[in-house]
Amino acid sequence: YEQAARRGADWLVKQLQPDGCFLRPDFQADGYYKAPTAFLLTGHLCQAYRLMDWVKAHDLKRDGELRHFNLTFSIYKSSWLTHAAHRLGRFDVSVPAMKNILRWQAPCGGFYERHARTPHVEGVCTSWAGHAMIYLGRLDAARRAGNCLIRLIRRQPDKKKLYCSLTSQGKLIVGESKVPEPIVLDTAKLGQRYYYPGL
Repeated sequence: YEQAARRGADWLVKQLQPDGCFLRPDFQADGYYKAPTAFLLTGHLCQAYRLMDWVKAHDLKRDGELRHFNLTFSIYKSSWLTHAAHRLGRFDVSVPAMKNILRWQAPCGGFYERHARTPHVEGVCTSWAGHAMIYLGRLDAARRAGNCLIRLIRRQPDKKKLYCSLTSQGKLIVGESKVPEPIVLDTAKLGQRYYYPGL
C-alpha cells in the first residue's frame, strides 16, 4: 500500500503544470480538489503550496467562493480544498472559503450540494463540509451537520434502502418528489453509490 501511494504521488507530481495547476487542454475539470491533501500526506509540501498559490490566484473569488468547472458536489469539493488549505497553514485560502461554505448550511444543519441553492441537502456534501468545519474550529456548524446525518439515518423507512436527500427543513425525501434524482441506495441492485454510507 505504501509503495502504491508513493507511485501515485510521483505520478501526481508529474501532472502539475509550470504554473502550479493541473489544467491543460485535455483536462479542464476541477479534479484537483483532493490533490493538496494527497501532496500533504505524501510529503510533497512544495507542490501542495504551488497548487494552493494557483487556487488563490485563479479559483478563490472575493466572497470566498471557490470556482468549479463542474458544479456537481461543489460544496464537497470546496470542503476538500478548504480542509487541505487549513492543514497546510494557508489560512488566506481556508478562512474565506470556510465563511462561504457556511453560507450554504441549511436550517436542518445539512449542506446544499451547490453554491447556487438547490432544493435539498444530501449526505456527501453535509458529511465533508462538517468534517472541514471540525478542522477549522467551527464546532457548532459541525455538530449541526452531524445531527442532520443522524436524523437522516434514524428516519429511514426501509432497511433495504438508504435515502440520502433531505429538504432544507430536514424532511427525508422518498418516492416522488421535486428533486430531479432523489438519491437512494438499494441493496437489491448493483452499481450503487457506495460512498454515501461510507462518508
